[in-house]
Amino acid sequence: MGRVTRKKTRKKTRNKKYDTPRKAKVQGAYEYLVAKGIPFKDTELFDYFDVEKRAGYRFIAEGEPSRTIRNQEGYNKTRGRPNKLTGADVRDTDHLLEENHLDIEAKGMPWDAISWTMDFEVSGYTLQRTIRDALTYSKHLSALKEHLPEPLRQKRKKWAGDIYAKYPKPEDWERVRFSDEVYAGYSPEGHL
Repeated sequence: MGRVTRKKTRKKTRNKKYDTPRKAKVQGAYEYLVAKGIPFKDTELFDYFDVEKRAGYRFIAEGEPSRTIRNQEGYNKTRGRPNKLTGADVRDTDHLLEENHLDIEAKGMPWDAISWTMDFEVSGYTLQRTIRDALTYSKHLSALKEHLPEPLRQKRKKWAGDIYAKYPKPEDWERVRFSDEVYAGYSPEGHL
């Protein structure tokens, strides 16, 4: 039976960092060869996977995990700054913005005022950025619209008069949300 070797493609360097897939390949091949009782030399295995001898022995050592520490189950992420607002804070703010009993002035509050109202100790910009990222709120430029032709204007005016006649009281309109035209989609220019 012939010996399998791989052509060396790059020069080995000391203290080289190896990625998880290569480490797992060395460990898997080693475990397979040992389990099947196939004779081999450790150095040939390391050469095949282009791994330094020292690193290869470290990979096949008893109890060596196949994954890097940050990819292991149960690893507690300790890097980076903790979030200033929790998921519950985001949900509460979204609920405040979506409440039906708020009047027009409350819905137009600046982010600093919303942060102060909710008793958050963050700036309005931080609140706005967090809400935007968590709930995909965004701001876009309105698309340019041409003027309506006269027949369509008359048709819309008639429809508005009919609706007003059907719902003349202010309380009839409490469940209606008025907005500019909204388009659910994206264009390359970022216009709605």
